[in-house]
Amino acid sequence: MSTYITNERNETRFAEDCSTFHAGAVKHDEILLITAPELASMAAIFTALNTALGNASDAKAAYAASVVAKNAALDAAHAEVGRWAKIWRANQDVPDEVLAELLLPAHNPGRTSTPPTQPLEMTFNATSQGSIMLKWKRNGNIPGTIFQIERSPNGATIWTNIGSTTKAKFNTVSQPGVPVYYRVTAVRDNLTSAPSDPITIWPGEEETTLLQAA
Repeated sequence: MSTYITNERNETRFAEDCSTFHAGAVKHDEILLITAPELASMAAIFTALNTALGNASDAKAAYAASVVAKNAALDAAHAEVGRWAKIWRANQDVPDEVLAELLLPAHNPGRTSTPPTQPLEMTFNATSQGSIMLKWKRNGNIPGTIFQIERSPNGATIWTNIGSTTKAKFNTVSQPGVPVYYRVTAVRDNLTSAPSDPITIWPGEEETTLLQAA
């Protein structure tokens, strides 16, 4: 179904239809009772429309080209800054004060680390063969935190590091029937938490209850 010129919403097609409209008006001027000056005015209006549409199209193309040029300029500027920033920050002879003036970070910017928290509620399960499974609660320590397990014969002194893990559990062995004490500390970014409360174990008996050291 054809679209009437009065209903046309596409700008380009409307401009083309205007040419047809004007040509028809010229052809049937006597029937349409339109004068030569009125036809000339109509032609001028339609010509102005075509000129404006052409200018708008050129402007859109120019804008698109300007966006492309802007993005290319931004990429080039970022690359230039990145190149020199890498060189200057790698040169230890360039003072941090100069880097700051250049809006660059220092060679070794200070970093604030959150210390690890004390592991809590250490428990165990021991068998008569001396196998021991130690468990504890992470207490908010993030993945990657290292837990160091220590053992002592009396729970007060001579704590010996027997291993480490990033999990909240650790397998070890001990002589059945001989009391032994364990505790765990959390380590992250060269910072160490307070040790957990120590537990005492008699591996000769099955035990799942937390026994606090005296």
